[in-house]
Amino acid sequence: MECSYCGQEVFPTVHRRDGNPPYRVGYYRLLTGKLIPVTMQNPRNVSETIEFFKLVEPRWVIACVNCFERTEVREELEKLFSGVPEVKKSPEAE
Repeated sequence: MECSYCGQEVFPTVHRRDGNPPYRVGYYRLLTGKLIPVTMQNPRNVSETIEFFKLVEPRWVIACVNCFERTEVREELEKLFSGVPEVKKSPEAE
């Protein structure tokens, strides 16, 4: 795997039994992509509907430790992480 920002090869987090610190983070990974709204009947109660977002066109964003320290990278990752649109409730649901 490689960093989505700088292309550097990344390695898994290493945990050490007697190390200080006890672990070394190798990279940060976020699954993101296009979301589409889905409404379906609740299988447990057919008189209710369930609304959620389905992830289509998924993609992994990987940041090495050095890139993750950059403010603009953290801001982009936060935006991607919290980018789920708000579901507006219909008046009947209230």
